Amino acid sequence: MTDSVAGRTVLTLRDMVSATLWSKNRVLLLIYLGVAVAAVGYSLLFDPPGAGLVTIMIVVAMTVGFVALMLAATSFLFWRLSERQREMHYVVDRTAVTLRDATGAAVVLPWRQVKVCREHGSGFALFARPWGARWLVKRAFAASDVQAFRELARSTLGGAVRLQDVK
Repeated sequence: MTDSVAGRTVLTLRDMVSATLWSKNRVLLLIYLGVAVAAVGYSLLFDPPGAGLVTIMIVVAMTVGFVALMLAATSFLFWRLSERQREMHYVVDRTAVTLRDATGAAVVLPWRQVKVCREHGSGFALFARPWGARWLVKRAFAASDVQAFRELARSTLGGAVRLQDVK
């Protein structure tokens, strides 16, 4: 097993959107869906005929608006980054995950602060204590390094990993 893994990539807008989508807390999404379903259900049960359709349209419009707002905010943040800030270097070892851009700014996330590691198609979401997440883009690593990262995460976090091993 490898003691450390390193990778580098240039962030794209797609990476930022993936990070926004996959590194958010699922509880907030469930709360939003619960409120939306409750509003539609209440409207269908207790409002005059036809009013339920209006509520459904309002919920759909709010959802579309929320998604558009998230995409616009992510796009705005992406374009504010300089080219050097988009150039990411990752170093993962047994003690920490280090994310560094080409300007020298760095974030060091010790494994002891990581609650969960979730693997997705384009990257890894590392959820930290007490709150927050970091996104590692998979294409930054060679295929063998992706597997080495999985092994490091599994050995460090134990059951708090959800990985997509390809055997």
